[in-house]
Amino acid sequence: MKNAVFCFSGRRALALAVSTLAGALMLAPEEAAAMALPQVDFSRYCRDTYGASASAVLTQPDANGWKCRVGAQDYSVNPNAACQQQHVDGYEAAYLDLAVPSSWYCRLRASYTSMANQPHTLYAWKGRNIALRVPNSNCGTKTGAEATQAIMKIVDAADDAYDFYYSQTSTVPPQDKHYQGLLSIAALPAGAAMGCAGSACGFPGRTGIELSDGVFQQMCNTVSQTPPLYDQTLFYELGRNFYFYSSVLSYKPPQSEWVPATGFAIAMRFLAMEAAGLSGAPIGSISFNTSKSEVEALVDSYRYNPNLRWSNTLATNLAPSNAYGLGGADLFASIVLRLERRHPGWFVHNVWWYAGSQSTAYTTVKAVDNFVTSACLAASANLYNLFKITWKFDVTMTTASSVCSGYGPPVNPINY
Repeated sequence: MKNAVFCFSGRRALALAVSTLAGALMLAPEEAAAMALPQVDFSRYCRDTYGASASAVLTQPDANGWKCRVGAQDYSVNPNAACQQQHVDGYEAAYLDLAVPSSWYCRLRASYTSMANQPHTLYAWKGRNIALRVPNSNCGTKTGAEATQAIMKIVDAADDAYDFYYSQTSTVPPQDKHYQGLLSIAALPAGAAMGCAGSACGFPGRTGIELSDGVFQQMCNTVSQTPPLYDQTLFYELGRNFYFYSSVLSYKPPQSEWVPATGFAIAMRFLAMEAAGLSGAPIGSISFNTSKSEVEALVDSYRYNPNLRWSNTLATNLAPSNAYGLGGADLFASIVLRLERRHPGWFVHNVWWYAGSQSTAYTTVKAVDNFVTSACLAASANLYNLFKITWKFDVTMTTASSVCSGYGPPVNPINY
């Protein structure tokens, strides 16, 4: 597929084919299902414990009313034993509602070795794509069934975000940290060493996310509000796991290597939450919507400041002066978001698809060239002057100039 990027005769057909693929991914997705708790089957438990003739009967109309009946004799049930017999890593049984006899479920618990190579034993909550692993059965200030319901909201949101990332990258992250084949998101106990300098870590381009106890507690508390608010950290770190473009987009020293990778995670975090219909919790002391608006506006502050260029912003992980500490990665995200807004539909999917088809960037110039080339191909538009003149990418983009010019006259920068 790499050669197709540079083949003028096949470029428009290839763009159409990619858009068609994206349409298939996004217009006819698999029906997203809510998290299913591991069930406790008392009929099975009774047969396994008391013999084939045993059956489960309800002797009172609540969750504690289950007995095993053999002939005319009733025997007690052991929900924890049923959980442990019926599920790998089954640990203890619980119910969501005492008044609903069928609401029993099994909590899973298993060992986990952290990114800092420390052993932990964590509860595991399995979704469709991800497994959330946590220190205990609580979630923030919530306990019991309320904690379980909060965790289910987090798992469902993470599953939906995973679906979005997959729809946009068409790639599943190779497995590193995982639980029963699911992408592992581990909230570590309070005081546990993190595998990075921050309060959350995500492996670039492979599975594995860790959250500090503080981040997880905050996540639980905001999702338990009415209406629920979702902390952005998880969606950002998923962006790390789905970033497969280091070899083609990363800058090289002395430029800031991780600006494109971090910018990808920042932009895709907003888009993933938007696609899932989630309301964001404040980021620090700033409302989620304000944070998003400030990132989106960075490209304008940059564009109209005559003292700023690619070389003293994106290349050095700096952004126009702002009140929120936003940097060059946020500016990269702002450019991606602006292009997505001006070319709605398949731009984001296509730009990463085309980026993945570029040749390895051994220099920063080539990395920038790859991104601009991919943007033109994704938009089916001549964006070269937009990058070179309006957005002041003061590097020589030979391939991008050739590829972008194949789409006719340069776009009008007023529209961007």
